[in-house]
Amino acid sequence: MTISVDVQTKVYDSEKEAQILKNILISKLKKENWVLVERGGLNLLVVITHLKRVGGLKRFVMGFLGGRASVKAEVTLKDINNKLINQFSVGGESAPFEIIPLITIPFTTTRQALKKSAKEVLKVIGYLSNERLPP
Repeated sequence: MTISVDVQTKVYDSEKEAQILKNILISKLKKENWVLVERGGLNLLVVITHLKRVGGLKRFVMGFLGGRASVKAEVTLKDINNKLINQFSVGGESAPFEIIPLITIPFTTTRQALKKSAKEVLKVIGYLSNERLPP
């Protein structure tokens, strides 16, 4: 199947994260044998609506007190005729890092939250492609 991917953001100063999310989605779609196109095919639009960054200096200075990174996005999937197939929301949160059993520290970063959001998008697309999408 062919698909075009567009990732936008409504969060101030988060174009870098939007590009990272787009790159993750494209990479994972290619691994699943989707054909990426600029226009035509299915149209996937992901709009980041919430972003809590954690990483780099904040993680270094605050350690586990920096908390978890999180991402929320609205997703729209349309067919080649621009007809709405599905709209849904996804979210991803960085997972804690386990030092030893029962002792966890959230030392992960924003990139992990973006990867989890991408995984949620792909789960729905995979389900739809197996169940309802036109060939």
